[in-house]
Formats: sequence, C-alpha cells, structure tokens
Amino acid sequence: MKNIVNKISILILLCLVTWNVSAQDLPQIRAKVDTTTILLGDQIHLRYEVEQKEGQSLEFPAFTDTIVSKMEVLGDAVIDTIQKEDKSFLRASYLITSFDSGEYKIPRFPVLLQQAEKKDTLLTPAVSLVVANMKLKSKDGIIDIQEPYKAPITLAEVTPWILGFLVVVSLILIILYGVYRYKNKKPFFSGPLEPEEPYEEKAERLLNALKEQIPEEKQQVKPFYVDLTDIIREYLSHRFLVSTLELTTDEIIDTLRNIEQTAEYKHELKDIEQVLRLADMVKFAKYLPDESDHPKQLNICLSFVEQTKPRREQEEASEEVESEEENVPQDLSKEDLSTDTEAPQIDEEEENLMKYGPKNNPE
Repeated sequence: MKNIVNKISILILLCLVTWNVSAQDLPQIRAKVDTTTILLGDQIHLRYEVEQKEGQSLEFPAFTDTIVSKMEVLGDAVIDTIQKEDKSFLRASYLITSFDSGEYKIPRFPVLLQQAEKKDTLLTPAVSLVVANMKLKSKDGIIDIQEPYKAPITLAEVTPWILGFLVVVSLILIILYGVYRYKNKKPFFSGPLEPEEPYEEKAERLLNALKEQIPEEKQQVKPFYVDLTDIIREYLSHRFLVSTLELTTDEIIDTLRNIEQTAEYKHELKDIEQVLRLADMVKFAKYLPDESDHPKQLNICLSFVEQTKPRREQEEASEEVESEEENVPQDLSKEDLSTDTEAPQIDEEEENLMKYGPKNNPE
C-alpha cells in the first residue's frame, strides 16, 4: 500500500515539474488600459502585449461589438510589432467605450499560440475599469439644454466668399466688355491711345482721299456725294458747334446764319449751301450732275475748310498774350510805366543827320 502511495506521489511530482517547465517556456501576456477611470462616452485603448519569439504566431481574440456587457468595442483590433531591447513584442490594441456608469471587469480571454507543430492557449490578464457619471454641483440643480454657441465670424471664414464674389464680378465685367467690343467691331485688347487728330486736318485728309473716288459711272455718283456731305457735316459740327448730323440742309443753313462765328464767312457759306443742296438732289431725287461738277464740288469743300478752319498758332499766341496781360499788376499807374521806359537821348549831331542827311548837313 505504501509503495502505491509513493508511486502516485512521484507521478504527481513529475507532472508538476513537467508543467512548470512547459509553463516557463510559454510567453507572458500583459494587459494595459489608458486609464482605469473614464466618463460616460470616453474612448480609451485596451492593449494586450506579448513577447514573440522566432517561429511563434499568435492569434488574438476578435470581438464583434461588445467586449463585455455594456462595454462596446469600436472597430477591429490594431496589431503591430514593437522592438524593445533586442526583443520583439506583438501588441493588439482595441478602442473601447461605455455609456453606462459602473465598475466593469474585463475577463481573461484566450490567445492561441502556434509554435512549430504545437498549439497552446494563453490567457490574458483581467482588467478593471470604472465608468463614472458627470458630477453636477448640488446648487445648480437641473439645467436646461443650452443653445449652440455662436462663434464670431473670422477673417479666414469670410475671405473665400469675398474672393469668390470679386472673381464672379470680374468675370461678368470682362464678358460685358467683350460683348461691347464685339458689337462695335473693335479688338478685345487695344494698344495705347493715339493723340486725336484735329478735326480740320481730318476733314482735309478725307477730302483729299475722296479725290481718288471721283465717280466715273452712274452707280458711283450717289456714294460719292454721301461721303462728301458726311465729311462737311462733321466738320461744321466741330467748327461751329452745331449738331449738323441730325439736321436737314435748310436747318443747317438757318442755324449757321444765326451765330456770330459765321458772320465773316457769308460768301463761303453760300458756296457750301450749293454743295449740300446739290447733294440732296443726288441722294433723294436721283439727279445726275455733269461729270465736271464732281471735282468742282470737291474743290469747293476743300476751299471752304481751308478758309474757315481755325488758325491754331494765332489762337495760341493770343492766349499767351492774354495770359501775360492778366499777370501784369493792375495797380501800376501810367506815370510808373513811363518812368520805367525812358526814351533814349539824341544829341544834336544825330538829329541833324536824321533831318538833312550826311550831304545836306549844315556843318
């Protein structure tokens, strides 16, 4: 009987020794949370870390939506490898939260260890976690739901809207400008503005260019007189400030006769009146003048422009004289002016020379 008991004791001792040796070969799992106390809805990480040796593979538990009752798991585990002091550690991280207050104990979960052809099961340590309510001051009592806080508008928020508005306005202005230039048959981009040509020079240039268009056929007569009268009408509108482009020939002549500027050009106005009336007959009555009348009417217009055009040099000189007269002090008397310019003294000999000459000089 004693032998049997001794054999059983020896067998149990051998099993314990064998289990202890094999347990020492298995890696140890450590469990860690960011904090052991959280508020309702806070999110923390639950991490399992184990040393991984060469040839070993570990399979951590997979949770669906809850890890324990009222303790939620947000997403799958994030597994990564960490090197510490020439050792490799495998870590599984779970993001967990809870919306019910209380003390929770996360139990031990099995982790499958694969080493060569041998499989073992490791157990994770248990972890305690406290979910606390928000503490309210007793004097505040029950508090109503607060309205959303209205944050002040910053420049960074307004700047994109301002820039967008400016871009839209600029595009609209560019489109309107392009349509205007297109309707007026002008290029979208134009060069620097050239100085405007004086109206009398423009009229002479156009009339001289019209010499090359003297009509030789019947269908060219009317366009010739239309161009001729347009040039003269534009010249009259600038020279005598009369809106001739909107008046008939009779109205133009009556208007020109009633202004002071044309008082010295009565003869010239009669000549130009004949040109305008002849052009009206050609344009409206289909009258055909003799071929010799075409250059004659053109020369009358050229002579009219030459005789009535303003003398700009004389005008500028008169303006300078007027400006100098305005700059002369008004309080100077005639005596002051006479004293400033004394007449040169002429001696008796010079006076005799001026009267009698060198031959008749009495001396």
